[in-house]
Amino acid sequence: MRNIFWNAIFLLLLSLPNIYAYYIDPTTKRFLGFLVALLFLIGLSRLIHSKKLRLLVFVPLFFLSYLNLGFEFQYNEKPSIGLVSALVESDAREGLEFVTNAPKLLVYTVAFYILVFFLLLFFARISKQNKKRFGFLITALLIALPLADLFGKGSSTEAFPLSNIYTLYSYQKEATVLEALLKKREGFKFNVEKVSERDLNVILVLGESSRRDTYSVYGYPESTTPNLSQLDSLVVFDDAVSPSNATIPSLKYMLYLATVGDDSQYYSTKSIVTLAKEAQYKTAWLSSQARFGRYDTANSSIALEADNNVFINANGSIDPVFDEALLPHLQQRLKENQQGNFIVMHLYGSHFSYVRRYPKTFEKFKGVPTGYAGKSSDLQQDVNHYLNSIAYTDHILSEIIKQAKSTHAPSCVVYIADHGEYLGEKEGDDFTGHGYPVPRKGEVEVPLLTWCSKEYQEIYPKKWQQLLANKKLKISAEDLFYSVADLMNIDYGLKQKERSFFAEAYQSKAPRKIISSANHKIFNYQEIKK
Repeated sequence: MRNIFWNAIFLLLLSLPNIYAYYIDPTTKRFLGFLVALLFLIGLSRLIHSKKLRLLVFVPLFFLSYLNLGFEFQYNEKPSIGLVSALVESDAREGLEFVTNAPKLLVYTVAFYILVFFLLLFFARISKQNKKRFGFLITALLIALPLADLFGKGSSTEAFPLSNIYTLYSYQKEATVLEALLKKREGFKFNVEKVSERDLNVILVLGESSRRDTYSVYGYPESTTPNLSQLDSLVVFDDAVSPSNATIPSLKYMLYLATVGDDSQYYSTKSIVTLAKEAQYKTAWLSSQARFGRYDTANSSIALEADNNVFINANGSIDPVFDEALLPHLQQRLKENQQGNFIVMHLYGSHFSYVRRYPKTFEKFKGVPTGYAGKSSDLQQDVNHYLNSIAYTDHILSEIIKQAKSTHAPSCVVYIADHGEYLGEKEGDDFTGHGYPVPRKGEVEVPLLTWCSKEYQEIYPKKWQQLLANKKLKISAEDLFYSVADLMNIDYGLKQKERSFFAEAYQSKAPRKIISSANHKIFNYQEIKK
């Protein structure tokens, strides 16, 4: 009886994600999914008799149940292909931070526990003579029927652990297709037709998890961006929106010709880095994020197109590596080649865990942040850490601009974040993060800043005036490729002048589309709530 009791308790712990899922969404499909998954777990328990093998199977399942319950609790949705992609194609530190940030597990009900207990009790009371005869048949059915339901896309696709099996199967299937599609673009060329003046330097800085309404240069009441606020020749674009609420899909649309709803150009063409190379620019990719992933992640595959690439956090170390470590690499590139550079800098910016994104010297925000009175002290502390990370990014950007200015060559620095961040501003909500199934405005409203040197303004006065004229336009960050190519004066066959937000011909998209990283659903920006 003791073994039956503890087996029942453990199976119930594994069932917590499904119990909570049914609690928040009491549908027949959820309930049936819970029952089918429970039968599967009982069958699995009966099948495995070795204690060592039980540890190898059920301990990982226990930790997976923690991850599933955390995801259901925070996002009201089971882990998706988007989550698997983000974890597999991120560095070890980001994956660890995601798991450790899952909310505390809350037990809401024990009603379903009784069902498991009596099922196990029933199996225990079968006579020894018939136990083996019935046991094999029952075990086979308990394993086979849920699996048949799973691959028939039945109710069990919604219930742990079968939902994880199905998600991993779907991810592997999608990744195999993706790998084959990417091979098709290996020999692609843009066939650059003309480059007028390639003596300028263009530095594209990609921020991370950075929302514009926390920048004082955008009106935030606290001084989070004192350096940017004092800069001459800085164009602050009022209304830029990212194409997604996570890094991998955002960069797909920002640095390639793909558009939300039509990925075909992503699979058949290459990135802005290859375009710059074809135009005879010296290219470099400098990243404080890690190169990691079986399929060489979206970030890494773009970097490999550059003449030089540097990943200062290449081993995915748990120890924080601050963005300032990129500055000597930028200095070296500009020293070796003072003009004709296209350099992409991918910052760690404000990615959670926020407190790990800046040195202690930038710990300036404490107390109750603006707009967070009455919120929990934990959330207030997280927001303060986030604001400190923004202040540190302000410092990094000012140092990048100083280096560009020191070349005395016509130069531009373009800064845009891959996506924003939700900071728990909704009443009754203390969560922070990004990648929600239904994006929030804070996740997609991003800063877009452009600084150009006096030398650039003198050589290209019309372009500079147009930059100033366009700063109030409604901008979609999926037009970044066309805009940077325009800034670099590159003519190519696929050029679309109306998609450069630096050009007079720019046409603001209506509506601006956002794709959720969690479930790949497409939303109109106007419909998204805070």
